[in-house]
Amino acid sequence: MKKEITLSDESLTEEFMSLLSVGLIEALKRKIITSQRAEQWLFSPVLAYSLSSEKFGKDFKYAMEYASETEAAAHCNCFEESLDFNENLFFQVIQNGFKDSFEGEQFIDGLAD
Repeated sequence: MKKEITLSDESLTEEFMSLLSVGLIEALKRKIITSQRAEQWLFSPVLAYSLSSEKFGKDFKYAMEYASETEAAAHCNCFEESLDFNENLFFQVIQNGFKDSFEGEQFIDGLAD
């Protein structure tokens, strides 16, 4: 089954990816997924370094670049600290960039069948 999800406003892409990243980091902390799986979902170096500078903020790009190193950090003693640091980077992106209230609005098209 293939499902396509479209954000109603392209400016929400950064927020959506940040929220997804926090979830991936939490799953890594709980050892529900591996760092390789997180890379398959979103933390790919190819994706991180291909983000266009006009579309994404520098804090988000830095967080994504840091996340793209998750696989390398997985074999270090500092893995938990690295995940905590990266999670805080994404929380900071969310807190600093998305304070507007969108009460009652639906952001994602394609969730309902």
